[in-house]
Amino acid sequence: MGQSSDPVRRAGRIMWILVWALGLLMLTWYFSHLLDRQHNPNQQVQILSANSMVLEQNRYGHYVASGAVNNQPVVFLLDTGATQMAVPRAVAARLELPVGAPLTLGTAAGQVTGYRLPHSY
Repeated sequence: MGQSSDPVRRAGRIMWILVWALGLLMLTWYFSHLLDRQHNPNQQVQILSANSMVLEQNRYGHYVASGAVNNQPVVFLLDTGATQMAVPRAVAARLELPVGAPLTLGTAAGQVTGYRLPHSY
């Protein structure tokens, strides 16, 4: 009797390990998706008309929205009081944006060098 129950117990333990592993995978996926939604609640932007849309603040109070530049996905951080647009150099290179004249920008982190983009962008 002891020998016949040993393979059954082993199979039962393996099944419990698989159930726990699957549960952990599902929880990891769920919380990863939840964090993505909290960072960017505007993955599908609600457009009201040709020149207005509705955006929701993320959990940090910022306006972040998904979009595309040159048919490549981009996540925009929108500053409603900004006077200029900034694009990190690595992102500009990935999006194949032309780099124009350098300019000095004042940010919360201090002075940084940026580059103008043509007005058509």
